[in-house]
Amino acid sequence: MTLRNRSRGLLTPINSATLWRYTGNGNPWVQNAISLPYMFGDVENMTDSVTPNFRKRQAAGEKFFNNMYYSRIGYQSGGGTGYQIHDANNGERIDGQTLHIYIPHTGTNALVSTVLLIGSSEISRLASEVSTRVLNDRGRSDSNLWETLAEADKTIEMLRSPYSKLLSAVNSAAKAKMLGRFPGYALNGVSNLYLAYRYGIRPIINDVQGIISGLKQKTGKQQKTTRAKRQINRFEVRAGSGTVGIIKVDYSNIINDTVTIRATCLDEVVLSSLNNIGFSAKGLLTLPWELVSYSFVADWIANVGDFIGALTPAFGWNSLGSCLSISREVSNLYVPTGTTCMSGAYTLDRSVSGSFTTTSTSKGRGPLAPAALVIKSDFKFDNFTRAADAWALLGQRFSSVFR
Repeated sequence: MTLRNRSRGLLTPINSATLWRYTGNGNPWVQNAISLPYMFGDVENMTDSVTPNFRKRQAAGEKFFNNMYYSRIGYQSGGGTGYQIHDANNGERIDGQTLHIYIPHTGTNALVSTVLLIGSSEISRLASEVSTRVLNDRGRSDSNLWETLAEADKTIEMLRSPYSKLLSAVNSAAKAKMLGRFPGYALNGVSNLYLAYRYGIRPIINDVQGIISGLKQKTGKQQKTTRAKRQINRFEVRAGSGTVGIIKVDYSNIINDTVTIRATCLDEVVLSSLNNIGFSAKGLLTLPWELVSYSFVADWIANVGDFIGALTPAFGWNSLGSCLSISREVSNLYVPTGTTCMSGAYTLDRSVSGSFTTTSTSKGRGPLAPAALVIKSDFKFDNFTRAADAWALLGQRFSSVFR
């Protein structure tokens, strides 16, 4: 394979502003030349691999996951105009786009800076998390009936006489309220009921749905694709200012930075009905971790279960290829918030207006990152389900301590 580089688009300087001056005594405004060689436009670049006899080899069933990198960067002005000032005898104004000259820039071609919010180390950790996740899911069924069978006694006890248990719970709540102890009952009773549904009843419903779905799936030799995805988004508004001559412009930079990482594994496997409904070899091998008390709490914080599953072999799954793709979109929108004339000899008649936007888009495809144990990127309690689990567990703990 050979590397191929392609590009299109062009950055060009746009000198769309005009400087005007007058010297009083009824003299007209006089136009003066002005040069603002900042760069505008869009440029795209792409580097990928050229595979000899690609069409022929693809028709023969060969799969390709070649490395690729694409980028696009753009600089756009939202119009607007420059300042106007005067003193007793003189006046000066700039007509046309000028906001960009007050914004930080890089390079000799005056490219307006693009501010990033997500660091490379965070992207690297997310790539490890997604790669570990897809390697864990590879070789599994959609559900794990091994775990259901291992905890069958608990499930049967939970589901035994559900009507009478529900009636008992309602009666207990009514009695607690009558005796003035309802807050204490609610803390324990609601926690127990919620956890029973979350980790008892709902998994059973999902398993039944999985069995029905699995019985409809094809058996025999086939190709299976396993995917995993994670995304990070950061949004921030930063204030800044720039001074050119005696004019100072304050501005806000509205930054939006999004990174999306996807992992894909393609395998050839012979599937049976048992595998389709939830009896996979990997599910059986990783069962001990699932049966550890509060293992799901550890999985909130770190990808412990995914890491164990990623290291567990997927027997019978023959890899045809895999890849990891990282996409990123960043936009910086600069808008002026105020204009100040730094010389007390002049009066400001008109503020700088308009907007300026930089956009950066990139996408790369390469091999999976090695499986690693990392703190999860979404380890926050603003996730409703996770917060509900935590409060239910906390309610049970308070009840047992202060009973």
